[in-house]
Amino acid sequence: MKQTNWTAHSGADGTPDNSLQFIRYALGTQADALEVDIRRHPCTGELVLGHDTVGEHPLTLREVFEQAGRHPSMKINCDLKEPALERQVLTLAQQRGMTDRLILSGTVDVTHIQDAAFRAQQVYWNLEEQIPACEEQYRRDPSFRLEAMEQMCHMCREGGVQVINAWEGCVDSQVLDIVRRHQIKLSVWTVNSESRMAWFRDQGVHNITTRRIAQALALPPRYETKAVSLLEQTYQWSSQDTSSDVAFSFQCPAEVEELVISFTYSPGEEATRDICLPAVQAAVTRYYGGYPQEIEPMTAEQFLPVKNLITLSLAREGVYLGNAHRWAPEQEHVLSCRYASNGFCCPAAMSGTWMGMLHLHEVLSPICKGYLGIEGRMR
Repeated sequence: MKQTNWTAHSGADGTPDNSLQFIRYALGTQADALEVDIRRHPCTGELVLGHDTVGEHPLTLREVFEQAGRHPSMKINCDLKEPALERQVLTLAQQRGMTDRLILSGTVDVTHIQDAAFRAQQVYWNLEEQIPACEEQYRRDPSFRLEAMEQMCHMCREGGVQVINAWEGCVDSQVLDIVRRHQIKLSVWTVNSESRMAWFRDQGVHNITTRRIAQALALPPRYETKAVSLLEQTYQWSSQDTSSDVAFSFQCPAEVEELVISFTYSPGEEATRDICLPAVQAAVTRYYGGYPQEIEPMTAEQFLPVKNLITLSLAREGVYLGNAHRWAPEQEHVLSCRYASNGFCCPAAMSGTWMGMLHLHEVLSPICKGYLGIEGRMR
C-alpha cells in the first residue's frame, strides 16, 4: 500500500482561512503539508494570503515560511490564485531555505518552472485549471471525467508532471484506473467525509487535502465498513414507457451512515436509423421549423445516434433531496448527513422511509434494461 500524504486545507478544523491561527494550528498537527492561497498584493506586489481577494491586513507568504521554519518536517502547498506567480514564489522559497518543502498547485504554468525534478514531484497540477470548463462539463455529463483525466494524463507526460490535483467529487474507481494505467500520482481535494477520506487512503492516492485534518489523522489503520442491501430491482422498458415515472421506496435503518446508490440502464443510446430518424425529424420540425435554414441548416441526420435519458430523484420522509439529471447510463450516488453527490442535498438524518423516482424522459430503444441497487453502509 502506498503511503498517502495528508494536507490541512486552509481554515482546517474551524480556524480562519489563511490566518496565522490556522498556520500555527496546522504546524502543530502531524499533517504532511498545509495549504495556503497565494496572491500578489495589488499595492505592494508582495506575496500574500487570500482566496478570492486580498484582505486589509493579509498574512504574507514570508511570514508563513518563517513560522514553518520552526517545523522542518511540514511542506507548504501554495495554491496559486493568480497567473504568473511561480517564479516569485520559488525565489522567496529559495531565500528562506524552503524550496525542498514547497508544493505548487492552482494556476500553475509549468513552463515557468525550469527544474525538472521540482516540476515532476512538487507540482500538483490542477485538472480543473488545465481542462477548459471541466467542472461545467462534468456536471452536465459525468462521463466527461474519464475523457478529462485521460487528457490530463497525457498533458502530464508532455509537461513532465507526475501529480494531478483533482476535485474529489469527480474521482471514482474508473478515474483511479486511468491514473494508475498512466503511472501518474493523484492528489484529491477537498475531502471532508470520513468514509471518503478512508476510501481514498485505502486506494493509495498520493495526497488528500481536507478541512478535517484532526479527524483524518485519527482514522483507524483500516476503515472497516459493513454493508446491507436496502433495495435491488431490475427493469425492462420500451419506447412506450417514454415520459413515465417509476416509483421505488425503501427503509433505512438507524445504524446506516451512508447510502450508495447504483443505477444503470442499457443501451445508453440508440443508433438504429429507422428507429431514431422519425423521432429526431419530429423534434427538428418542432424546434427548428421557423429557423432560417440558410444561416445554419438543421437536418435529422446530424443528431444521430440518440441517447436514451433516464434520471433518478430521491426524497426522505417526504423531503425532496434532489435529482441526478444527467446523461449517464452508469451512475453511482453517495448520500450521508455530511456528503452528497452532485444534484442532491444531505438528508437531515439517514433513518426512515426513503422514496425515489426513475424518470423515463426518453426511451427510443425497443428494449431498455435497467438496474437499481441501494446499499447502506455502516461502521
